[in-house]
Amino acid sequence: MDNNIYIGSTKLPPLPAEGFGLSREPIWSSNAGRTADCTFVGDVKAWKWNGSLTWGKLTFEEVAVIRAAVTTLSTPFFNLTFTDDTGTRRTITCYSTSPKSTIRIYKDSSGEVSALSVDIVEV
Repeated sequence: MDNNIYIGSTKLPPLPAEGFGLSREPIWSSNAGRTADCTFVGDVKAWKWNGSLTWGKLTFEEVAVIRAAVTTLSTPFFNLTFTDDTGTRRTITCYSTSPKSTIRIYKDSSGEVSALSVDIVEV
């Protein structure tokens, strides 16, 4: 089974064992909401994926690959290919949050990225 994650044709650096979280959320009909007596009405029209990618220690080069893949101004939406929690290989169109990094700086002014995370939302 291919457990690599791609954004377009860019293969992302490998994630740690628990570095990929997935959830499904309903897309409700336009008439969904609460009535006067607070009863919820509406229909689920579709389901969309939300995900979280979290890496541990990365090289600066690996961070650059991730950032370039998720923050391209000319293409704010991109295809993400992954294996879901049922073992099915999927490709979805999505957008992402800005990557968040934790950086360690050492006394000699060198550093390393000790963690990076980005959330994705299917459109």
